[in-house]
Amino acid sequence: MDSAVTVYGTDTCEDTKRTRRHLEELGIEYRYVDLEHDPEADRMVKRLHGGRRITPTVVISSSGRSVTLTEPGNPQLDAELDRLGLLRRPASRRHRPRSRGERRAA
Repeated sequence: MDSAVTVYGTDTCEDTKRTRRHLEELGIEYRYVDLEHDPEADRMVKRLHGGRRITPTVVISSSGRSVTLTEPGNPQLDAELDRLGLLRRPASRRHRPRSRGERRAA
């Protein structure tokens, strides 16, 4: 599968730091573009947002589909990664058959 995640942000933005940390915890490979050091990327982000620099801006591409997220929270980021088939589920979250005598949570 051809996929890419790019995070456009700044090193001083707490939301950018949170997004990057979350992707790392999920084991998602991504490219980070620091807008303070890449004027072309900074112009692109400003064009996307009507002249404003909004960070982080996350672009996710997979199998010919692309989505741009603006200041996504972790749940929104997870939902898009899952929708595009990029979210790997940890073994503890995968379905496992119940053993005898185990109750289903109410």
